[in-house]
Amino acid sequence: LVLGTACGPEEISYKNPTWKLDVKITSERHSADGQFVSAINVSTFERAWTETDVPATINVNLGDEFTADQINSIDLYAFYEEDTESGKNYIGGTQGKLLATIDGADIDENGDFDINVNVDDVFNLFSADLSTPHTTVGPEDVIDIKYVINVDGEIYDTRTDCNGYDCSFGIKVISFADYWSTTFDYEWIEVGDGVQCCLGGWGCNEEYVSVGTVGTFTPVLTGTGTWFVEDGEFNASWNGCPVGSTLNYNFLTGAVTMSDNTHCLDWSVSKIDASTIEIYWTNCWTQWGEWGVVQVTRNDGVEWPDNLN
Repeated sequence: LVLGTACGPEEISYKNPTWKLDVKITSERHSADGQFVSAINVSTFERAWTETDVPATINVNLGDEFTADQINSIDLYAFYEEDTESGKNYIGGTQGKLLATIDGADIDENGDFDINVNVDDVFNLFSADLSTPHTTVGPEDVIDIKYVINVDGEIYDTRTDCNGYDCSFGIKVISFADYWSTTFDYEWIEVGDGVQCCLGGWGCNEEYVSVGTVGTFTPVLTGTGTWFVEDGEFNASWNGCPVGSTLNYNFLTGAVTMSDNTHCLDWSVSKIDASTIEIYWTNCWTQWGEWGVVQVTRNDGVEWPDNLN
């Protein structure tokens, strides 16, 4: 996006010729959630962004009066809805704040142009106007972007000329509870007959995984609902090589799955009590006895969610 300066109010025409009634603006978002997404660590209450950008393609259909190649520019004006203890604080007034300007040369013959809205750009635009101290966009805040389209000197301004429901591009913040970014204790309670790996390496005769073997692991947040686990088989993989795995957690349904590139690893999770879950892991060779069951315990005083599965 090219930042620019919008025309002053005295230069904008607010007349409403017939052609404005035919203008339609639609959008297609290109990120998984189409919103800003952050994770809130239930142990520390720290917040981490997992989706900081909302890329999208906007289409402007001017009807029969004009064609897309007659668009000189499109200014994008942002408005901010701040969530506070006393209610909503609406920032931007009737004009909003200029976020970016799209040059007509960047709009194709079909009226399509690309935007990418970044959470830091939005925050920097409004940070001085927020009623409470912020270091970033709040977990319940909402951003609304409206369009001022210059077509051969005629102005279509969705801040005032809005028709229908396609007058703005809204972005909200999705915040999910991160139950996994902490260090857990685990203890083996069942060991498959095929788990013949020793912790010292293939072929040695010392310290095999067995019932009662204990350890710790610390998942690392990598994206929306995903964490890296250094060894998803809890130190029992063949030849002692850790199975780097991705833990996937659906914060809406509570479903837990695992994935990796070599072992067909999977977890089946069940909640035992407030602080303990049981994980039954399997892999490509489970039919030959490679599987195990471990109990994983929280030490942060936080309870596992009831719908964990």
